[in-house]
Amino acid sequence: MRSMFATHARKMGNSMWLVPMGSAVDEDEITNEEGGILHYTPIEGARPERVGAPDIPSFYDRILNNHDGDIDDLSGAREISQGRLPAGLDTYSGLSLMVEQENEKLAVSSQNYEHGMKRLLQRVLLLMKKHYTEERMARILGPDNDIELVSFRGSDLSGGEDMNIVQGSSLPEMKSAQQDRIMTLWDKGAIVKKDGSPDPQALLKLMGMGDSNELFEMQQLDENKAKMENKQFEQIVQNPESLQALQQYTMQQQQFEQQAQAMQAQGVDPMQAGMQPPQLPLATPQVRDFYDHEVHVYMHNAFRKSSLYDELPPEVQQLVDDHVQQHM
Repeated sequence: MRSMFATHARKMGNSMWLVPMGSAVDEDEITNEEGGILHYTPIEGARPERVGAPDIPSFYDRILNNHDGDIDDLSGAREISQGRLPAGLDTYSGLSLMVEQENEKLAVSSQNYEHGMKRLLQRVLLLMKKHYTEERMARILGPDNDIELVSFRGSDLSGGEDMNIVQGSSLPEMKSAQQDRIMTLWDKGAIVKKDGSPDPQALLKLMGMGDSNELFEMQQLDENKAKMENKQFEQIVQNPESLQALQQYTMQQQQFEQQAQAMQAQGVDPMQAGMQPPQLPLATPQVRDFYDHEVHVYMHNAFRKSSLYDELPPEVQQLVDDHVQQHM
């Protein structure tokens, strides 16, 4: 049908000429060039002119609309997939049902697309391992959508890396349906703090308003500060000299505690006897009174539950634990 439109338009723009006999028109001058000049001899007022082309039939538009609807039906892409709200449907349950129905139609196509993207990105990693001989800088998305800069070479890749694409992430979802679902959770009391009280900040973040500086500036500052402190603890392991100094300090601290306990058992005050505890040889994060301790404890506990914390030496883990206790 669209090719018929194109053919019709082409013929309309290049219709036949009516040339009166004896007008002495040079056929080479009859072209389709814009602004062309045609010389002729007028015969009783007659002149060369094109045959008027008929208009495009009005039913063509209806046929095209029907074809578009047929394609949408075959592909399963309807209003929801196209980002449009179906007419007369504005309830959460109705929207959820429509989204679910459309996702079922697009599930196979979505899985094929996600599988294809995974294979493509796996090959990209192999090409990076082979051709990235010089050091490169890359941006990666860390926890809580933090962007981090890392330097690497192709040799840093083992070749066994894999790509993980969240299943169903390519399927469309109406933002209004998502927000209605979040509000239902809020009304049911499912969005709460650790103490069970409602958490309006978490609600606003889920609703897509988490980037508001006015609402979250102070909390974000504390979260970023706690993340930097976690990084400082991680960097101790990366510096062999710092790690060795920390291990020596731990041994000295244990010896001091043993000697202090022995003196106390004899009724002697270690401090009055001139004993001084060893000083930590490293600059570690300090707890200040103006910090939001609840936020810091939450971020540090999230770090302590991660595999990064489990891989730290016991001496560094103890530093983190002591730091958290200072926030209590």
